[in-house]
Amino acid sequence: MTFSSKLYFLVTFTLFFVAFLTPIPPFNPAADAHVTAQIDIVGYKYISKNSVNVRALPNVHSQKVGNLKLNTRVAYFAIINNWYQIFNPSTQQLGWVLGSLLADQQQNISVKPAPLSSGFEPIRPAYYGTCDCPYDRASNGSRCGGRSAYSRPGGRSPICYK
Repeated sequence: MTFSSKLYFLVTFTLFFVAFLTPIPPFNPAADAHVTAQIDIVGYKYISKNSVNVRALPNVHSQKVGNLKLNTRVAYFAIINNWYQIFNPSTQQLGWVLGSLLADQQQNISVKPAPLSSGFEPIRPAYYGTCDCPYDRASNGSRCGGRSAYSRPGGRSPICYK
């Protein structure tokens, strides 16, 4: 082997180690939040579920970097395979949220008023171990009240009163 071929091999080998074996620092959305000032906002969306995980990368197996509540307004910058890169200005949180968990408008929250004691009669006797109606009893014997399906927004709406 000539000197020039040994030198070529040594340089190539060194570059390989420098380029491919140097560790890449982990993605830190909190540290990179300042980048949002340089990116154009595409639009705004609202969180459409009670609690939504914010991910570091656009996939469900990525690290959770935060959590957003129902009707939180977020700005988005990019969309990749129905994942939105979002920024929450109130918490300075940057990350990714699945598009099916976002809405164009705030969600209406309809809460049924608690039945008044006068004029409302239960349609049936109380059941034990189920919480369909406020007057039902949980498996531990406590009254279901606000934990009942009747009292909670969304989901089932059983008929409990005449």
